[in-house]
Amino acid sequence: MIVISSNGYKVSNKSVHLTPKNPQFKCPNCGCVYENVLDIKSCYDKKLATEN
Repeated sequence: MIVISSNGYKVSNKSVHLTPKNPQFKCPNCGCVYENVLDIKSCYDKKLATEN
């Protein structure tokens, strides 16, 4: 599920960092930002991309 972090970023609830301080990646499908390269896999999660 996509949520808005306390600092205003769209993040996935599957993200390692729910409140990213220095986002490094932005998902082209859902617009979520990620601080950790491990989270890139959720960019390709089709269920997440269609939830919102």
